[in-house]
Amino acid sequence: MSGKYSFGKTVSTSFDETVARATEALAKEGFGVLTEIDVAATLKKKLGRDMPPYRILGACNPQFAHRAIELEPQIGALLPCNVVVRVDATGKTIVEIMDPDAVLQLFVASVLWAYTGSRDRNSATLRQMSTIDHATRDFPPTFISGGNSDPFTDAHSRPFATRLSRPCVGSWASSRGTGCGGGARSPHGARARGDASRRGA
Repeated sequence: MSGKYSFGKTVSTSFDETVARATEALAKEGFGVLTEIDVAATLKKKLGRDMPPYRILGACNPQFAHRAIELEPQIGALLPCNVVVRVDATGKTIVEIMDPDAVLQLFVASVLWAYTGSRDRNSATLRQMSTIDHATRDFPPTFISGGNSDPFTDAHSRPFATRLSRPCVGSWASSRGTGCGGGARSPHGARARGDASRRGA
């Protein structure tokens, strides 16, 4: 099952057993549970409200966390990695974790809003800002890179490479093009075309 920001599954075990098994499974993968928040108990104490069992396990792999923080200190805002064990309205126990792609989509939406005032990737304002429609024969030889989970690979990188190939402008990804009209595929599947003479190869 998957939701807007997470994915997980419904299990047949009880709530308490699921919490224990989730903790054990995390440990086998090198993740320790640093925090354990009993949301149902907290809301009962603070608000006097009853709700089905709901537990948030804050898991952390020290090696992964250290590496991530060294590369990007602000990543701590997303740590630890939360695992939710909860019981739904029908009494079924559910285990869920954050969907990294969903978080990336939130980031992309924020960037689009900051630059265009819209979260729509197909907005007219974003199209006006794009370099795709401004590629001519005078456009410089271009290297295009896109990650496997980069949401702009299909939305921008591949269309841009295709657009550059039309006026025979040198463009390539991680593999060398075979000249105008030829091409090579990058590891991500984007078609890269290039004029070897124009890029000094």
